[in-house]
Amino acid sequence: ELGVDTDVDKDTNGDGDLDTDTLSDFDKDQNALMAEFHFTDTGDPKRNFYLVAEKLAHEVQDKYGVPWQVCLAQACMESGYGHELGKTGREGYVIFVIKGNGYTGDLVQSGTQEGAQGERREQASFRGYSSIRESFYGYGDFLQKSFPRAFAPEIHADPVLFLMALEADPHHKYAEDEQYVKKIETFWKTKKIDVGSTLPSSEAKPEDEGFFAKVGQFLSKMGASASDAFKKTYASIKASI
Repeated sequence: ELGVDTDVDKDTNGDGDLDTDTLSDFDKDQNALMAEFHFTDTGDPKRNFYLVAEKLAHEVQDKYGVPWQVCLAQACMESGYGHELGKTGREGYVIFVIKGNGYTGDLVQSGTQEGAQGERREQASFRGYSSIRESFYGYGDFLQKSFPRAFAPEIHADPVLFLMALEADPHHKYAEDEQYVKKIETFWKTKKIDVGSTLPSSEAKPEDEGFFAKVGQFLSKMGASASDAFKKTYASIKASI
């Protein structure tokens, strides 16, 4: 998390509408995307962000192969629906909060919670972008280059397996949060998003027919070293489905 946004939009004349000249560039870009997608302003900036993010998530799926359900969940959760990034985070469109290690583009300095349970607050550099859409595309490009095994046909076609692949390698994970997968599963359930996963339902048991075949298929793509990480990740998923 990057902190609470203090750049609050204002209605100085009391007419019920936000003053255009006080809108941040982030909000102006979001409004432009709302218009592009022919959405009516809901009056709730976070709801507006969700609608825009869902459209852009489908673009990312078409362009990079990232399941739209994963992209949408990460966009909303990492950014607090675009409105909990802090001033510098919003100015740099740091929607997916991707660290700037080895990145040659613009960098944004901001505070972040680190550690498996967010126990440390540190200053860090994050990949910055010039628009909301560019941030989404940058995220898709980053995943494609950083987690190639997640894009194996048998994996990326299943949003839950894809998400697990991002967290399966203990040395190279998208997020340190031990509850990250569970939180995204909760997001999907709350938003009633159908992920169409082929993993067992909450009523299924690990010994059910086909389960170990699915696990074996996943581990063969991720490598044997991911076995322990997979078991831990799957246990988290089972508890949240």
